[in-house]
Amino acid sequence: MRGSRTLTRLANIELAHLSLMASALESEAEWILLLEDDATCSDVPELAAQLSQYLPSWTTSQDPSFVNVSESFTLEELGLGRPPTPIASWGSGATIYSSDIPFTNTVCAVLYRREFLINLKRVLDSIPLYPIVPIDWKVNAALMRMVETNPLAMHRCFIIEPAPITQASMHQVPPTASRS
Repeated sequence: MRGSRTLTRLANIELAHLSLMASALESEAEWILLLEDDATCSDVPELAAQLSQYLPSWTTSQDPSFVNVSESFTLEELGLGRPPTPIASWGSGATIYSSDIPFTNTVCAVLYRREFLINLKRVLDSIPLYPIVPIDWKVNAALMRMVETNPLAMHRCFIIEPAPITQASMHQVPPTASRS
């Protein structure tokens, strides 16, 4: 019985992601930040300030296509064949890395450029629900398909490390200080 609950949960997570992507695209926003329920941010004003700093310049260039903003797996744990290139600072102590090979660091918190998300969703919609696997894997499978079918249309992926958003299900998140 436990196995069927796990499969049902994974299918629900995938369908929720696809639904959120569709709803976000209806907004016609240029940038879309999708967060999972276990995304936590210890300094929301700082995150907003950094996004306000970078989004205008990112919007006027073709890069990035998407930005991984969650602390899930480290770059070392991801085992990328070619390490991303450091390109800028993000806040105090974090670095923005760039990769010509798109990848995700789970889908806990990803900032998507609208045009890229349209194409990603189209590819995700073409992947059957069964077999049921985590959405993170399906997003990476969709990215690989996108590179294979039209590598010239791909733009760089950015990742921020350490990330401003933590995936609480993978990391211990300190409890919020209570107010006296």
